Amino acid sequence: MIYLVRHGETEWNRTGRTQGQLDSPLTERGQAQARAVGETPAELTNGANGLALVAIPLGRAMATATIIAEALGSLNIATDARLMEMSWGE
Repeated sequence: MIYLVRHGETEWNRTGRTQGQLDSPLTERGQAQARAVGETPAELTNGANGLALVAIPLGRAMATATIIAEALGSLNIATDARLMEMSWGE
């Protein structure tokens, strides 16, 4: 099974600003969203057994992945830049 998760709410999401490949920190709500996401796979799989966690190498995604990993029992996080948003310029 594959779980595809978008990062939690960021400061820029809250103000309607486009982020693209730029970065903005998670809000408290975004952190809570990540914790809630981490609880679901933990309930379905009895922890992190057999799960792999991959994130894009941006702060908002890594912060979300870290919170999810903690909920799953400190699962390692791999990064893959191929999953990043496309950059089309200004």
